[in-house]
Amino acid sequence: MPDQQTILFVDDDEISNFVSVKTIEDARIADHILSVTSAREALDLIQEGINGQGLYPDLIFLDINMPVMSGWDFLDEYRKMKDELPRPIKIIILTSSVYQHDKEKASTYQEVDDYTLKPLSISDLRIFKEKYL
Repeated sequence: MPDQQTILFVDDDEISNFVSVKTIEDARIADHILSVTSAREALDLIQEGINGQGLYPDLIFLDINMPVMSGWDFLDEYRKMKDELPRPIKIIILTSSVYQHDKEKASTYQEVDDYTLKPLSISDLRIFKEKYL
């Protein structure tokens, strides 16, 4: 993995993004923390990173319940760009959904590395850092 770690939060809830970013800052597990409020913005950001025009995320925390383009839609589009990626991005579903169906659906995506419930804790982040960064 590169020396500079970049984490991206994709969640339409700005307050949730703010809290997650603050938790990451407090845990000091990443050099760069980005957040966007739509799946489309996240895909554009990844494309910019592929093109060398921005930061390329090492890890994405992805909400699944978002308007216009859901986390599932994001995963379907991300799957199409996998051949362009300089390296795979670790993706963790970060959701408030307690539905077992969502967890089962996430397990059908090879691109999903983990699944966790909001809010993130510093101890969760340290575990994720150890596993994925």
